[in-house]
Amino acid sequence: MANKNNKNLTWRDVWKLPFHIDTPDYCLYIFDKTGNTMVLSYAGPKFGPHIQTTKDICEILNGNENIKINSLRLFKKLPGISVNGFNYLIRGWGELISTGGQNLDMKEAAKIQDEFTDWIYNTLKQHLSK
Repeated sequence: MANKNNKNLTWRDVWKLPFHIDTPDYCLYIFDKTGNTMVLSYAGPKFGPHIQTTKDICEILNGNENIKINSLRLFKKLPGISVNGFNYLIRGWGELISTGGQNLDMKEAAKIQDEFTDWIYNTLKQHLSK
């Protein structure tokens, strides 16, 4: 049963700044302050420029105004984004629907995840090189 007390949650209630990256395996993760996964990308055994792009995303989302990116695409159905040719999946479904997390119904969880994806995309869009 979904938690009725969480009806008016926004993504800001779920994911907390500042964000940070971690690379425990062949994936690049961006986590929020409380350890919730928010962005995931498969990088393979050699991170190279992929890790720099991930660091740049993290810094931009944390408010660094001095970083530019070269390209940006939105994948609304995944939800996900592509930045500088590297694909990222926007994560957090488990936190949104699990009984140990927000325990939201799927419709409300989808709304929050979509709003979060839109915020990420729109924030990054302001940093596109011209």
